[in-house]
Amino acid sequence: MSVQTKISLWKGENHKRWLNTLFDEYIAFLSKSNKNQYTQEWEIKSLIYYFRYLENNNHTKVTLESAYNYVNYMNKQFSLRTIYDRSQCLKYFLNWLYDNKKITFNGEMVFPKLRQPINSSIISYYTNKEISQILNSISTKDNIGKRNFAIVSLFAYLGIRRDDVRTLKYENIDWDNNLIKFYQNKTDILSVLPMPKMVKFSLLDYLKNARPNVNNDFVFIKDDGSLYASEYLSVIVNRIVEKSGIDIRNRKYGCHSFRHSIATNLLEKHVDINVISKILGHSKTDNTINIYISYDKQKLMMLPMEVPEWK
Repeated sequence: MSVQTKISLWKGENHKRWLNTLFDEYIAFLSKSNKNQYTQEWEIKSLIYYFRYLENNNHTKVTLESAYNYVNYMNKQFSLRTIYDRSQCLKYFLNWLYDNKKITFNGEMVFPKLRQPINSSIISYYTNKEISQILNSISTKDNIGKRNFAIVSLFAYLGIRRDDVRTLKYENIDWDNNLIKFYQNKTDILSVLPMPKMVKFSLLDYLKNARPNVNNDFVFIKDDGSLYASEYLSVIVNRIVEKSGIDIRNRKYGCHSFRHSIATNLLEKHVDINVISKILGHSKTDNTINIYISYDKQKLMMLPMEVPEWK
């Protein structure tokens, strides 16, 4: 479901007036900010989740207690990555409320700045053998299977983010040079990735034999030509992983786990960390190390790092 659809659904529902007022004012604030469209959309989605929690639990205003209770609720429901992202969005919203004198506490009181908050547990990742097992479990005998195999191949071989797969266009695929080139939705950074034969063949099979016959620019579309919701891609991947037969006990799985897996598996092959960062589309190697890699830190220190030239 798109953000605009979520906003329309929210406005079409019967909500408390104070929630609707805050919702409209904060969206207006975001639209005038210098945050990119992807960030704005993620903040709006996160805000809707928080507002629904407030309504479902009969809160009549934003309080410090309700913020703490929401954090406790998330701790029981979501992964660390999701908790961290939604907490950041809520912190920005609480800071906006505080700056506009609507509440007497700010976001830092609820979410004090902690170094590397995501790494409080081991990141889940899958070996190359497990990834092959996942891919081999997908039957490509029908159109749905061909579509699913193409989607999972992009995640598994290239580690592309979910929204970038969802919005992939024909113009992003350079068939002659075996490259996939696109501007990332999250960072607006150009990503240029080599297209392995398996990815190329899976895309060709889907586009020639399974894609709905609708004339538009996007690769993955529904029968009516519209795009799949981001959440639906997660459902596809989760079902495939669950049915693949790999051991998922006490391990998280989904679209993002493939990014973790690519980073960690490349690191085990002693690939330069700067190369891994470029593959994942990171502007800084710190992001790669802190968020995406589950690895022995002593081994990490032994890997070659690019040393800037002295000027």
